[in-house]
Amino acid sequence: MTARHARRAARLGGAWAAWWLAAAAANAQTVLFITPEQPEVAVAQPVVIAAEHAPGQRVQWPADRLAWMFVRNAGGQRNFEPATPLADPGKPGPSITLDGLDAAMVGVELAPRDEVLDGKALAAWARENISPHKLPDGLDKLEGAGPVTVRRVESAKAFLRARGEGEQRRGNRPTRSATATDKSGQAVEIRPLFDVTAATTPTDIPVRMYAFGDGAKRALLRVVHVPTGEEQRLIADDKAIAFVRLEHPGMYRLEFHALAPFTPPDGGGGGEEAAGDAPKATWTLLTGTATFTVPQQPQVPQHPEPAKGERVGEEKRR
Repeated sequence: MTARHARRAARLGGAWAAWWLAAAAANAQTVLFITPEQPEVAVAQPVVIAAEHAPGQRVQWPADRLAWMFVRNAGGQRNFEPATPLADPGKPGPSITLDGLDAAMVGVELAPRDEVLDGKALAAWARENISPHKLPDGLDKLEGAGPVTVRRVESAKAFLRARGEGEQRRGNRPTRSATATDKSGQAVEIRPLFDVTAATTPTDIPVRMYAFGDGAKRALLRVVHVPTGEEQRLIADDKAIAFVRLEHPGMYRLEFHALAPFTPPDGGGGGEEAAGDAPKATWTLLTGTATFTVPQQPQVPQHPEPAKGERVGEEKRR
């Protein structure tokens, strides 16, 4: 709920206002994921990047909230400013192309915004979605604080791959790409340290988390394998790394959150919306997400077992 909506809720009266604030806090975990419509495309083939909250639950592309977007592929990066018309008419998001046979990283950064949430509901959400090692001081006070203004900082990224004739391969899979393991520089970042677009299952991959450029030590990483719904809840180590188990091919969705008392940038006041009678932010909620699809494993040709007394490569003795 924005500060403007908070003023409206207050005018509705106590019961309605309390319900609205609690609902907003419960939806704090309704975060943005971005997903390519195809995880593998040909060079220069357009692919749409869609926005989702839950698997299959597409939402409108957040053009009005977008701070910037980038596409990194084949040693280069294209940046898109908010004024750039990204979404094609009739499509759920922007259409991009890849320049080379390589992995690609697509990322978006949403402009920070202030929301008014119910303190008790936000505290309960934090205990469920934030590492017990990273719960902030003052969480008990938050439970009795009533409405609180929270600064939301959100980043999202997705991985895909351009494939085709001439692709460098290592056995039955493409060569690992440095693009897929690059640090993006987003405010909140989930960074695989292994090329997930060239992974085979089953395997474990290291993933590092960052908040404002620093490693998010002991953070909670939530991982969901979309086709099966299997979930992993992993605590990062002191290097901010968690090891994700890739048991099956298919799409994976990763997210992590951090909550802390609000610190004004450069010593300033509250959020951009903190004008007039709007409350100023007292908490900051950071959210980072990532999606990728582990490719199906290539079929290995099956050779019939040799008959008894027969050797492979030799004619059967008569």
